[in-house]
Amino acid sequence: MIRPARLDRDRDALLAVQRAGYAVEAELIGVELLPPQHHTIDDLRAESVWVAEDDHGEITGILGVEHGPELVISRLVVRPDRMQRGIGRALAEHALALAGGSPVRVGTAAANIPALTLYRALGFEPVVHKTVGDGIPYVELRHPGEA
Repeated sequence: MIRPARLDRDRDALLAVQRAGYAVEAELIGVELLPPQHHTIDDLRAESVWVAEDDHGEITGILGVEHGPELVISRLVVRPDRMQRGIGRALAEHALALAGGSPVRVGTAAANIPALTLYRALGFEPVVHKTVGDGIPYVELRHPGEA
C-alpha cells in the first residue's frame, strides 16, 4: 500500500529506511556517505512524501516528489531487506500517476545500475550527464508523460 507520509508520526521509520537504503546506494557507487543519509524530517518537509507499507504497516519504501512545471522525484529509497520486490517500481509508478500525464524528472548516480534499469523500464530517458559532489558521475532522466 502507498500512502502519504505522516512526517511526525512516521519520523523514526522514515529516517531508518532512508539511512539504510542510501547506505546501500553509497556502497554501490563507491562513496562513504550520500547527503540523504544525513537528512532530517525537516528536510523532508520541503517535499510531498509518500510511503510504501507492507501488510503489517511497516514502512518499506519512501518516495519524495517536488511539484513544479515538471514533477521531480527527489528521493526514492527502499528498505534494504525489501529491495528487488517491486517496491521501488510501485513508488516510481505512483510518481508517474501523481504527475497526471505531465513530464517527470529524476536523477541518480551513473553507477546506480538498479535505479537506471528501473527508470528506463518505465520509459525514462537520460537527458543530462554531469558530475556532482566529489566527482560522482550523475544522470538526470526524464519521462515525457502522456502526449
